[in-house]
Amino acid sequence: MPDKTTFNTVYPELYLADMNVFGKSYLQQTTQGEVHLQARERFVNFTASARQFTGANTVRFQYKLEGLEDDG
Repeated sequence: MPDKTTFNTVYPELYLADMNVFGKSYLQQTTQGEVHLQARERFVNFTASARQFTGANTVRFQYKLEGLEDDG
């Protein structure tokens, strides 16, 4: 058993793989800046990816919607 456990604190770069609303992809628009949606388009799906070549099964994503969720 090792005396000391170390953790990798270099995080892989995060990539937005897709953003879609009701099955329509907005990925190209996200790369060009802001995306404007209609009020009825309130169900948005994001797909994120990260290049991690070792221990890929240990990669976890965390997100926060600024302006919507508390800082707690």
